[in-house]
Amino acid sequence: MTTFRNTASDNRKAPTLPLFLFLTTTLPYPISRKDGANDVTFHVHPVLSVALLLCLAASRLGRGAFGLASTQLAQARVPATERASFAGVEISLGQIFGLVHSLATATWSSPRDYGWLACLSFVAVAISASMYTTWFVREGKDERERSFGLRDAYEDAGRQYGTFDTN
Repeated sequence: MTTFRNTASDNRKAPTLPLFLFLTTTLPYPISRKDGANDVTFHVHPVLSVALLLCLAASRLGRGAFGLASTQLAQARVPATERASFAGVEISLGQIFGLVHSLATATWSSPRDYGWLACLSFVAVAISASMYTTWFVREGKDERERSFGLRDAYEDAGRQYGTFDTN
């Protein structure tokens, strides 16, 4: 059994390429298909491949930020007595949509159908974003109305009872 040592006296060195570059240079691309068509590979379009990876990383970052934001909203807006039922409904809806996603990808599993699945995912995200934006705008409007109502009540109390100014 030979072990790999990376010492100064050893001439062998560990690969310094990132895993993605290592795999794309060592694996045989394009992977042969039955119809003989050539696939788009990293070597043909490196900028597009890097852009795809960056977009995937950004989507993971966005999903994490969404998770934190929804947790904060749930803790700030849902009364403490209703948080358990709210969390149960939230998790069950997430599981239902995950099941629908799995069924859709199992039903339309051919690579030529992935474009339609991506379009459906984009539409779902766009609808979610528009619903959140609508809620955010309405919530801001309600908050402004509440603050104006408090200011009016404060001014009425000042006229009725006087102010604390000593001038």
